[in-house]
Amino acid sequence: MTLLHEQLVRKALAALSEIADECGERPARKTLGLRFLLMYTFAASGADPKLKWIWDSFWVEATAPRSGRTMDAYIRGTNARSALAGICREVGYPPDSEFLRHLARQRETSEHTIE
Repeated sequence: MTLLHEQLVRKALAALSEIADECGERPARKTLGLRFLLMYTFAASGADPKLKWIWDSFWVEATAPRSGRTMDAYIRGTNARSALAGICREVGYPPDSEFLRHLARQRETSEHTIE
């Protein structure tokens, strides 16, 4: 993996992390940007069709409409973060708390630049 490719993958993961953190409050919008992030990280993982369910799960959970059920927001956010952990693992990063903190810091600094 080239340095630029690795940086782009980390930026994509940081964006997905932000979506996962915010989708509990309100469902993520079904945007072209979200589709691209999922497609890019899926391709970066090697695009194994048997593992595509992880990315599908992120999409379904993060964009799930409000249902009015008790703990709806908690469940949506938790399920999206669980799928994000699987995505991180499949692209080669440990889905541990240290790496997730790294993604959060990356979102806060230089949001629109490549490091």
